Amino acid sequence: MPTVAPAFIPAVVAARQRATLRKFRAASADDAARARTLDDLGVRNDHLFRRLVKAGVVTAVDDGHYFLNADGLAGWERRRRILLLIAAVVLLIGTAIALGLSP
Repeated sequence: MPTVAPAFIPAVVAARQRATLRKFRAASADDAARARTLDDLGVRNDHLFRRLVKAGVVTAVDDGHYFLNADGLAGWERRRRILLLIAAVVLLIGTAIALGLSP
């Protein structure tokens, strides 16, 4: 019997990432001088957080503090918008093909 749960995984991942970003914004941890520890922010150092660091959205300061990198966040959001646009176009083309319409 197929499960629907995997369809919700991207939504859960996105929600957790947004929650992490909200915590950084709420703490005004947006530059190295205002960097915070993960404990201060209530953020876990899990795979999703490390993805944000690897993407340059969150930047580590050498003493275990982190801050939200505005340039990294802008690039990350731009890449996400492009991927969503591509997915929407593919979905529209697939729907048109399924309905027998030509693009």
